[in-house]
Amino acid sequence: MKKLKLLIILLFYCSCTSSVKEIYSGYLYDGKKPLQHVKIIEQTTDNFTYTDHKGSFNLKRSNVDKINDLIIKSTDKKVDTIKILRGSGPGSQLRYLFLNKIPDTVDIERERLFKKQSKS
Repeated sequence: MKKLKLLIILLFYCSCTSSVKEIYSGYLYDGKKPLQHVKIIEQTTDNFTYTDHKGSFNLKRSNVDKINDLIIKSTDKKVDTIKILRGSGPGSQLRYLFLNKIPDTVDIERERLFKKQSKS
């Protein structure tokens, strides 16, 4: 019984200490080309930044207690929303995009394809 209590306390502690960063960071590509100088907006906030010439960005989260999706807005008025929480299907492991120690890379072309396939 003591071991069970200790295990429950340990699991609770581990679940409370999050490895999620305070900054969204990563790379955005369209096919094999980096998305340069594209506006990245934290959804439901006025918080934004731009990608650099390599498609890289860093955006400080407006509220560390809430994780918002990111809106990608290019100069040709194209708008895409990137879901930050991934793996919400049955049997899949949940993870956060752009909030890990190692920066994530997202291909907007593939994101659009996945969205189109999931709508069908």
